Amino acid sequence: MKGFSLIETLVAITVLIGAIAGPLTLASQGIKAASLFKNQLIASNLAQEGMELVHAKRDSNILQNKGWMDGITDTCGGDGCYVRYTPTDNSVDQISFPSCGAGECPKFFVSPEGWYVQKAAAESGDAETIFRRMIRVTPVVPGKEVKVETTIVWQERFSLSTFDLEEHLLKWP
Repeated sequence: MKGFSLIETLVAITVLIGAIAGPLTLASQGIKAASLFKNQLIASNLAQEGMELVHAKRDSNILQNKGWMDGITDTCGGDGCYVRYTPTDNSVDQISFPSCGAGECPKFFVSPEGWYVQKAAAESGDAETIFRRMIRVTPVVPGKEVKVETTIVWQERFSLSTFDLEEHLLKWP
């Protein structure tokens, strides 16, 4: 008998498909995991940056003999707020905390210089990202301690992902 039977051919094709499908599935899962880890790293850095900007504003308020949480607690309660600032301007006075309102906080855009900036609309050369940051400030001990919660939200391909960071700030000195 010359050639292969139909059953031998089907078995050979099944073995080949199994040999190819395994590595392709593994590669696909690896790419998905790499993307998720990259986005989690960006989200953790954006959350930490939000905390640092709240610290900077609090410290600046104290040094300027203002209320220690002026410009923060009044807009960062209930619906939360986002941080508006220009990364290339090192003045703490230009940092503000607009309320997010009843809707979502605005998305981050990457400026042509590579800075992640959260704003309502893109400017020339900006690239839109998938990330949004919301900051909530809740009094713990009125006039002495607040809880600051920073939440980063982004849409992965098939799911909504979040990264939360919480810290307590105290009035000093």
